[in-house]
Amino acid sequence: MTIDEYRLTMTSAQKSMFDAIEMMIKESYPDVCLTLFARQPLFYLKRFETIKPHYRPSVMLAFFKDHVNIFTSKNKDYRHLLSMYQFTEKHTLQIYFDQKLMDETLKHLFIDALEDHHEGGHTDV
Repeated sequence: MTIDEYRLTMTSAQKSMFDAIEMMIKESYPDVCLTLFARQPLFYLKRFETIKPHYRPSVMLAFFKDHVNIFTSKNKDYRHLLSMYQFTEKHTLQIYFDQKLMDETLKHLFIDALEDHHEGGHTDV
């Protein structure tokens, strides 16, 4: 399945949230890469493409009926700044479609997550 095919399966609320998040990311990284990983949209920077997707600095989205789950390596660091949203025990950020997006804070989270590369980490494909 391609990203375009994936988008065809989304409800209007899911598409609206996806578009808002994609726009926030593209404001900082106009040429960000977008693919499906584990059947979910995954944003990453081309320079980290050789790192296995599980270890690659990224922003992954999982859409549900009434919310989106956002997976990044930096969610825990932003929990106190995004306290209006729900977080799971494993620091997955959950934003319900009827909630206002905290654009500036989310943009900073996405930037930190996409740049979060530790030298000496997993770099094999």
